[in-house]
Amino acid sequence: MRISPETISMGLSWAHARTQSFRASREGRKPLHFIHVGKTGGSAIKEALSGHELTREYRIVLHEHAFRLAMVPAGEQAFLFLRDPASRFVSGFNSRMRKGQPRYYYEWTRAEKTAFTLFKSAEELALALGSSDSGQREEAENAMRAIQHVRDSYESLFGGLAKSGVLPFSVDQYEEIIRRSGKGVEASLAAFRATLNHTEANAETSAT
Repeated sequence: MRISPETISMGLSWAHARTQSFRASREGRKPLHFIHVGKTGGSAIKEALSGHELTREYRIVLHEHAFRLAMVPAGEQAFLFLRDPASRFVSGFNSRMRKGQPRYYYEWTRAEKTAFTLFKSAEELALALGSSDSGQREEAENAMRAIQHVRDSYESLFGGLAKSGVLPFSVDQYEEIIRRSGKGVEASLAAFRATLNHTEANAETSAT
């Protein structure tokens, strides 16, 4: 069975979190996990905090993109930054259009190459999502699933929040909020449920 690079990255991120949690405990500190949500200024935040991870009470753990809210060990704290979804969508599209340059260089996947051949701007993709032409709308939905940063929606965070009980909403209420958006509902619900299930599995593993 072939394991995807994304699965490997997530596994390494989970192991790193456990290691840092143990290290913090040995120091008499609490771990505080930084969740790097793509295209929300996370790289700048990590640069600012690098070298300043230790406080009297906490060890700040600076994670990569693969680390998700659902991976935070039970009982530990985390923080993250969000961004206006429309601005994040445009930034994510343009960043991948440039292959991450000038700061990085990550070649397009085959699916991304197809997406950028069809859609030359974030506006073109956004308009196609609401097109009356079912074929064009399907191409746009495929592009949304293909482009990194664009495909990683905030709905994937909601699963971890729903399971944590931090906010006074039931799972059904979270799902109703997603349905009311009216855009990409099935994909968003799938992301929400996948994270919810991952969080439940993580909690069961922590308890054993």
